[in-house]
Amino acid sequence: MVKGLFRYALVGGAALGLTASLIAKEPGEYRLDDTLAEDIVTPVALTVVNPDATEALRLKESARVPIIVRFDPTAVDTVERELREVFTYNRSNFLNSVEAAFGQRTLSEASVALPGFQTVVEEFNRKHKTFPLSGSLAAVWARGESGLVEQAALFARVREVMERPIRPVAWPDNLRLSYTVRMVTMTNSDEELTLEISDERGVHRPRADLIALSDARASFEELFPAEDRALARFAAIWLRPNCYADVEATRQDRARRTESLKITDNYEAGQVIAHAGATVDGKLLAALQELHERTAASRLEKQIAREQAQGAQIRERNQWLAAGLAVVTLGSITALVWLARRRRPVLLLPARIAREREGDGGLESGADAERWSPRAAIRAGMLRQLGQLLREKLVRGLVSQRGQLLEAQNSAAAEMAELERRLNELQAPLQERLRAYENRIADLEKALTVKGEENRELIKAKIQLTRRQLEAERARNRLVLN
Repeated sequence: MVKGLFRYALVGGAALGLTASLIAKEPGEYRLDDTLAEDIVTPVALTVVNPDATEALRLKESARVPIIVRFDPTAVDTVERELREVFTYNRSNFLNSVEAAFGQRTLSEASVALPGFQTVVEEFNRKHKTFPLSGSLAAVWARGESGLVEQAALFARVREVMERPIRPVAWPDNLRLSYTVRMVTMTNSDEELTLEISDERGVHRPRADLIALSDARASFEELFPAEDRALARFAAIWLRPNCYADVEATRQDRARRTESLKITDNYEAGQVIAHAGATVDGKLLAALQELHERTAASRLEKQIAREQAQGAQIRERNQWLAAGLAVVTLGSITALVWLARRRRPVLLLPARIAREREGDGGLESGADAERWSPRAAIRAGMLRQLGQLLREKLVRGLVSQRGQLLEAQNSAAAEMAELERRLNELQAPLQERLRAYENRIADLEKALTVKGEENRELIKAKIQLTRRQLEAERARNRLVLN
């Protein structure tokens, strides 16, 4: 019998292993560049977003979304302040040279006309090549004047050029250019640019209106006459860009405006999505994932049925084990009784012979009673041991049954928790979840009427836990409705 049980277990295990090896791969288990093991046929109609085509469309349309450009109108104030500081610094150095040559920092009109003054100007320009000092400005400084009137024309032209949007010479490499830009005027260079500010303050302008810094400097020099070109070139060095392309804001805005663009592929129920041997690309992977999500409910039902079948197999196996244990126990008791009865004639035979020889008429003597008393004690001891053994076995059986009931309750609780988790993952509506619990209770009650006594406690525990969960869901439903 034991060999038959082992043979049955081996055959069953081999069959389960063969069945597991033949189970088809789930659509959701495929990854990019995998090869399909079989034809994929959709049982339901599918609408699948084609990721590659969608990405190409969004990339194409994003180039039409204008670049967001920060315009800082305060940049001209910074340029003018720096230029004034440069003029003040060079004026102080020039007056130091005048004082070294004439002994004083302020000269009269006659002294300015002397050849020595012109020599001081030439010597200063030789030492300070970055700052071209004109003769007229040198004379103004030498006479003690600030020269602000002469500088006013220069600063006015600086502002005239800086009022135009000046960009860096090169655009960012990782930015696809558009024909227009959305220029957003900022309050200062440190202000954060958000999409809300861009929508509120942004003004569309042709991209060609933004002049490169090199072109701005060239146009600035052309505003001056030939004799002042040297000073103009010096002032042009201080010009700087006042608008910059904001790459991150542009990326966010383009993503926001193109995220609704999609290209979809439609599959009818029963249509072959792909044939066996096909390589999984982005389009096929999206279809497989959509199919996996749409068939999640049916897979859950199959998995529950499979788990129930496995539970039935386990219960059947436990029944076989319990039956085998009962047979072994009964055989042991039978063997003990048989051994006890087998020893009794051997022990009593001498007493009968002695009684017949004495001609006692069948009555036992005092010596016979004394010989019987040890045997009766042995038999009583065996009975006590057998009773104690049976009591211990009964206690162990009760403890084992209590442990099995606790394990059954925990298993039922775990099963209910897993069922709730799967339902939540599927985002089932609340009414469907209540219907699932009610169906589960009905199935368990139906199983309770046909199952044996050994499984009633397990099924009752599952029914109790399922009803608790159903009441909790109904209470949650009432709370949502209120």
